[in-house]
Amino acid sequence: MLLNPICYPSDDAWQVRITNCMMDDFNDVSDSEKVFLKEWNAFIRYATFIPIKQVRVKCMEFITANGAKMIGYEEHWISHLTTLWEEHQLTRQDIQIIMKHYWDTTMKAPPPSLASPAQKSTSSGGTSDST
Repeated sequence: MLLNPICYPSDDAWQVRITNCMMDDFNDVSDSEKVFLKEWNAFIRYATFIPIKQVRVKCMEFITANGAKMIGYEEHWISHLTTLWEEHQLTRQDIQIIMKHYWDTTMKAPPPSLASPAQKSTSSGGTSDST
């Protein structure tokens, strides 16, 4: 017999603790990456099913919800997006849109190699006017 989850709400705090302890046991993951992954897991935990079309939306919601916390975790975020891309959950265009949202939310400028031509000329102090 299955218990009705409405009548018997589950206290899943223990699941979070166990998941975090298991994450801490990884030897090949840096401490900062563990912190990032714990934040992602806490955010995505209750989305039991995410259609592929919604992965980009969830990534952007994560940035909006955790923008201030994400400063310093850019490398891990990009690695995470790359993994989602490799698993065919995101396209290159999705990653560009997500990273633009990241840079806008954290008020961090994109690296010069990824900046648009207008941003590059502004940051270099050059102008296109010739007098």
